[in-house]
Amino acid sequence: YKVLGYKNPVAIIPNPVPAPDYLREIRRDNHIKRIGFLGRLHPRKNVEALIDAWCMLGNRVKNTQLVIIGKGDSAYEQMLKDRVRRNGLMNVDFSGFITGREKFEKLASLTALCVPSDFENFGMIVPEALSVGTPVIASLGTPWQDLETYHCGYWINNEVQAIAKAIEKVLELSFSEITQMGKNGQLLVENKYKDILIANIMKRLYEWILNGKEKPDFVYE
Repeated sequence: YKVLGYKNPVAIIPNPVPAPDYLREIRRDNHIKRIGFLGRLHPRKNVEALIDAWCMLGNRVKNTQLVIIGKGDSAYEQMLKDRVRRNGLMNVDFSGFITGREKFEKLASLTALCVPSDFENFGMIVPEALSVGTPVIASLGTPWQDLETYHCGYWINNEVQAIAKAIEKVLELSFSEITQMGKNGQLLVENKYKDILIANIMKRLYEWILNGKEKPDFVYE
């Protein structure tokens, strides 16, 4: 922001991640390994790179599933489906739009969520997946270095080869290793992104602005 000539204080605060009560009732599915995408189907989401990575992996993913969840640009969605059909992929499922509890249950059914977007400001789907114990593979176009720092996923280049390599790493993990990564992700959300924590951060910000209390450490000048 300084490069743009902005000189006022800047508070960097994450989006709050809600934790619905029913999350405690959702159980992970460890019977089959699945890689998934969940989001708006749009060219900047780079879902075609995920499909191409799946093709590249060939027989290494023959006993697994790729689940693409979401709706969006109809022409783009048709292009993705044509790509799947043209490559003869039989283990790719387009699940359509889901929300609410069903969304979290679907996330919990995944071995890992893949977010290959060219760019995301925050990407709410990342902490939502982590909150149900699902590791995440996210591109460098997302601000999610925490995935590497807290050992709950992979922060990678979103080129096809890099996506394929990350998927292969996940599929080679045992279910116990995946479970541990999932627990790491849940702790990350609990300790850094949970809605009540963000509410308290906002409270500290306004106490500094209005009452002259000590400047919070998330305010930069």
